Amino acid sequence: MSYEDEFGEALRRTGEEFSTDPRALVEAGHARGRRLVRRRRATVFGGAAAIAAIAVTSAVVLPGLGGQGMESAAPAGSTESAPAAKGGEDAAADEGEKAKEGTKTSGGHVGAKELIATLTSLLPKGEVSAGYGHGTDDERANPNAGVTFDDGKGAAAIRIAFTRLGEEERQVAEDMTTCPDKALVAYDTCEVDKLPDGSRLMVFKGYDVHGSQKGGTKYWQAVLATPEGHVIDAGENNSTAEKGAPVNRPQPPLTAAQLKAIVTSDKWDPVFDAPEKRQPKNSDSSGSDDPAKSDAGKVDPGKGGDTGKGDSEGNEAPASPEQQAIRSTLIGLLPQGVKVTAQGGDGEFAYVVVDDGKGASMVQINVQPNMDDVRGELFNGAEELPDGTVFSWRESGGDKGVDGAVMWTADTLRPDGLRVVVSAFNSGTQHDAPSRETPALSKEQLKSLATSAKWAEIAGQ
Repeated sequence: MSYEDEFGEALRRTGEEFSTDPRALVEAGHARGRRLVRRRRATVFGGAAAIAAIAVTSAVVLPGLGGQGMESAAPAGSTESAPAAKGGEDAAADEGEKAKEGTKTSGGHVGAKELIATLTSLLPKGEVSAGYGHGTDDERANPNAGVTFDDGKGAAAIRIAFTRLGEEERQVAEDMTTCPDKALVAYDTCEVDKLPDGSRLMVFKGYDVHGSQKGGTKYWQAVLATPEGHVIDAGENNSTAEKGAPVNRPQPPLTAAQLKAIVTSDKWDPVFDAPEKRQPKNSDSSGSDDPAKSDAGKVDPGKGGDTGKGDSEGNEAPASPEQQAIRSTLIGLLPQGVKVTAQGGDGEFAYVVVDDGKGASMVQINVQPNMDDVRGELFNGAEELPDGTVFSWRESGGDKGVDGAVMWTADTLRPDGLRVVVSAFNSGTQHDAPSRETPALSKEQLKSLATSAKWAEIAGQ
């Protein structure tokens, strides 16, 4: 899975893996989060294994707002509702009053069945089935609920999830409501609004992570982040699952306005009035160590980038000093004769789009200290350079299924554990059609980039 896929997957914050307590993450420290991020990046850029859900940028120092998306089958250990119910007015008649009052379990908590009932009551008229979720008293996961909904035009998955952020975690809320960089993530629209009460509301219309090109399973999402640190995240597909299920309809069933109405409903107030619980049992200071069940929070690879900002106010943020140093160094090491037309990135990752007169070509880099533990996994049999650096070269068609795509990667690991990975593509993004036959940089140029002494200076080694 490549970089922008990881962002797409990070957007899916609901489901069984929506389990990490952000406050516990902060208290545990950022170093471990960064370490796991680097390990996961190693797998991504090394191509060692397919990863279902990971987050990669330094924005993940505060992971824990996410995980794999909820699918139509109830996750293990979740609470299911009745086999079928009615949405809209029928739901209001049968369950809406109970949901409106925020029916709670003992101890002031809101149970999974109540969350499902509330979600059902907020849906338009239609058939609701396969409800599942976790209540506020469930230590296995943050509160969430999901249903399969059919308005007569095809069944679709709809889910919602909740988290509370402390003062020290508020930047995460802003990250979650910031549109991604279009150079990294393929999507149709993304808008961010600031509400009168100071809340941020993002509405995203894109595609599931396994089809990050435009087409295939669609994923639409609304995320509300309040000044109090309350985050409500609702998402839907045009199928009954984000992966492994056929597309049942041209579009997801809910409009942008309906998604907004769901996340801004005061029916969810009891969720945040409930007592705070302990950290979920299946997470540690950084979430699951299993890359397929990661602690991915909302990650914005484009945050601080110079391109791909959303159409609405609220998407601009300056690049961090670390990221700016990586980006400017990358630009300074580019060969003569190429023009930089776009740039962006976050944390240890940066990218530029260059044009040598023969078409756009994306070049991306990761600078990752302390990666010696992947030496055997990713560099077995690699070429050893005179200074002890090991060098691996890979040529592929990328992993987006784009016809004619070419991806060249120079992967290096130095004796002190500093890993520098540089990739180039024969298009300006990984999800668009090729703009040229091969990438703008040659094998020797990419190797020279990856082995430059300047990266050790930036990494402080």
